[in-house]
Amino acid sequence: MRQDTFWATLLAFGSLMFGYDSGLLSTVIAQPEFIDYFDNPTGALLGGIVSCYAAGAALGCVYTGYFGDRIGRKWTIHIGAVIALVGSLLQTASVNVDMLIVGRTVTGFAIGSFFGSIPLYQSEIARSTNRGFMVTLHSAAISFGYALSNWVGFGLYWVGRSQAQFRVQIGLQMLPAAILTIAVPFMPNSPRWLVECGRYDEAWEVTRKLQFNPKEMDEQELRAEFDAIKDQTIFEKDTEVTQLKELFVRPSYVRRLFLASVIQMGTQLVGGGVVNYYQTIIYKSLGITGYQVLLIAAAYGTVGPIATAIAASQVDKWGRIPTLIASQSAVLIVFIFLTVLSAVYGSSDNRGGQIAVIVFIFLFSISFSFGYNTVWAPYSAEIFPTSIRARGVGIATFLNFGTQIVLSEISPIALQSIGWKYYFVFIGFDIILLILFCSVFPETKGKTLEEINGLFGDVVVHELETEAKEDIVLTEHRR
Repeated sequence: MRQDTFWATLLAFGSLMFGYDSGLLSTVIAQPEFIDYFDNPTGALLGGIVSCYAAGAALGCVYTGYFGDRIGRKWTIHIGAVIALVGSLLQTASVNVDMLIVGRTVTGFAIGSFFGSIPLYQSEIARSTNRGFMVTLHSAAISFGYALSNWVGFGLYWVGRSQAQFRVQIGLQMLPAAILTIAVPFMPNSPRWLVECGRYDEAWEVTRKLQFNPKEMDEQELRAEFDAIKDQTIFEKDTEVTQLKELFVRPSYVRRLFLASVIQMGTQLVGGGVVNYYQTIIYKSLGITGYQVLLIAAAYGTVGPIATAIAASQVDKWGRIPTLIASQSAVLIVFIFLTVLSAVYGSSDNRGGQIAVIVFIFLFSISFSFGYNTVWAPYSAEIFPTSIRARGVGIATFLNFGTQIVLSEISPIALQSIGWKYYFVFIGFDIILLILFCSVFPETKGKTLEEINGLFGDVVVHELETEAKEDIVLTEHRR
């Protein structure tokens, strides 16, 4: 295994923690002991417990955008891991709802830093031929963590009425945080960040250490790729303004930020967050009770990682945008059927209809995971130039969690008051997103991070050099 693959895989423990923590409440709120201990939180209070996590994550994204460029991706991740340990401990030891909210907010801050910095680092150490797979490790680990949390919750249902029902499940998230806290100091800095800092010799040594394999490539080929990275970065530093305000005024940067924000916010607006967090409430509304609620939730959490793993192995062949369009189309169709079935059978005793609702909830997970969950992480990281990548990804991720906060507050109230009619909101967003993916998102498959600049009308230095050499050859030939 090449070292770039090793470190990208190890960092997925942070992604796994995000998925695990995201899956916590979907099963914890169905545990009898949790319900009794915290006095059965519902409505706005339940929405607050869910949304405080996203609020902390939004602040963590701001932290990533600022410190990711100043202290580097490596130490940004390490500080996040330490904070994650503290937040997990607070959640595990919670004696009241206030302490639980504080713990989830602190953990959310750490998760926000992971959410922005881990795919950022993975994209910057990968080669163009496998960057989609490398960054999709982030998404796959999130899905696996979500599934793991659901199965742990189902298993703990059987321990009997004790606080272990929810404290053990919450406490297990300290394990990936501890692994990252110990391991990340031994991880090399991102070579592109080192180039940005002018540490060229160190950047080349890190690149060679991470990516060189004599069975796969010639060292001169790798050196040529590194020189292209170096030349592009020097050109951008010498000729372009890279202040934060440029993301909002320079047309090519504004377009990048728009695309990254749409795909990040879209992960919430397609309806996935509502289904993930409140699926146990949906199952109970269908008349399903007891351990069956947790069993179905655990099974639901399992199909996503399988679909993500299949798509992750092929995304560098299929391309980002075709995969995304296929996924979004399937999500739209599934949500329409889910809405109709919920309207007809949601309050009935028709067992077949209730099973059909559950089947389409599962189909939603498969449709979302097979494409959307595979593409959003690599795409939103790779479209920005190195000089503003951390800030661009940080802002887009901030908007992701901001959207999650709004939906987390609204959804439990909406589900209680208008039920299945709430799904029309997501059908509308699904249609808008599908139109945008088909019309304004360029394909990035097979291009280096530097070559992607050309898709947005910016200068790609090594292409200029190639064109200049071709002009010289053509001129000499004419002579």
